[in-house]
Amino acid sequence: MELEDELYLAALRDPALCPVVTAQYQELSDALAERIAPSRPVTARALVALVDGISLPVPLTGGADDAGYAREMPVRLIP
Repeated sequence: MELEDELYLAALRDPALCPVVTAQYQELSDALAERIAPSRPVTARALVALVDGISLPVPLTGGADDAGYAREMPVRLIP
């Protein structure tokens, strides 16, 4: 996850990396869509965004995370 965060931040500084980030994000979204929501690709993209949002603070807070929150939120996206 840290490497992914670093890639996102590097792409903000270097636009040449944006296609790499875009492709990575799309591949992950497509894989999730195939597995959990084939008819709902928007839900898969929302899940990727949720996981990114939940995981970003973890290295910044010394690894403190809220496992309950991390388990509950995807269930709200995927009924």
